[in-house]
Amino acid sequence: MKKIKIGVISLCLVALLNCSQNNRTLYRLNCVQVPRCEPPRLTIKTNGDLVRSIQQQKQIIKLCELAQRSLQQCINDFNNTIEGKKNDN
Repeated sequence: MKKIKIGVISLCLVALLNCSQNNRTLYRLNCVQVPRCEPPRLTIKTNGDLVRSIQQQKQIIKLCELAQRSLQQCINDFNNTIEGKKNDN
């Protein structure tokens, strides 16, 4: 009798476990890798060095903004595609 109780309890636990699991689909996000936006190491000794570093910083900021926008657009496109697949089901 004790073995039957254990068997019934085990069967109920397995059934509950199966009911609680979500059927999740994994998707691979395939976006271009973008470089990290890190400030360069600067050695400023003259006003000319300062001017060059400011120009360099402006260029780095533009590249980082472009990389961020590109990555964000890729993520948004991916999310919209996934939402479309969910709505089709």
